[in-house]
Amino acid sequence: MGIKAVLFDLDGTLLPMDQEIFVKAYFGGLVKKLASFGYEPEKLIKSIWHCSDEMVKNNGARTNEEVFWDNICKIYGKDVREDEPIFDEYYREDFDEVKKVCSYNEKAAKIVKKVKALGVNRHESHPRLGHVVPIDHMENDIKIIKQQGCNMIRTSHYPDDPRFYELCDKYGLYVVDEAD
Repeated sequence: MGIKAVLFDLDGTLLPMDQEIFVKAYFGGLVKKLASFGYEPEKLIKSIWHCSDEMVKNNGARTNEEVFWDNICKIYGKDVREDEPIFDEYYREDFDEVKKVCSYNEKAAKIVKKVKALGVNRHESHPRLGHVVPIDHMENDIKIIKQQGCNMIRTSHYPDDPRFYELCDKYGLYVVDEAD
């Protein structure tokens, strides 16, 4: 059996990392940022975990962002959307502090850099059939991608048809499966 998917952390920090330490640093920073806006730390952490679980269950009919905000609104009320810029600011300005708790692997970083440089994004869709993609259309996508000298495909937001992964295996493409 060949490799069906290759999963990388593409921000350059690269694992291994202690997930417990990472989660503590992540939530610690988020709670610090949002506490002064009236968010009780324990409730916020439980809420983020709940929203993450719901995003994992997402079947692709909605974006994970929609799933997150719908669920956080159920917990905090619709006014929580007014704080969206504060959440965004955390990820834009403060989240980089979290990577300090991650290990760095120079060899893996070089591999990821090479794969990133030769990759493309792909959304599973068909011009007439939407998310119902015939296998010949999938194979044609892969052939075009290979003709362009690429060796990696990043899927987007939801698992692709299992036949697509088999085709990637057949044609020797790395797959970064971004199914949140």
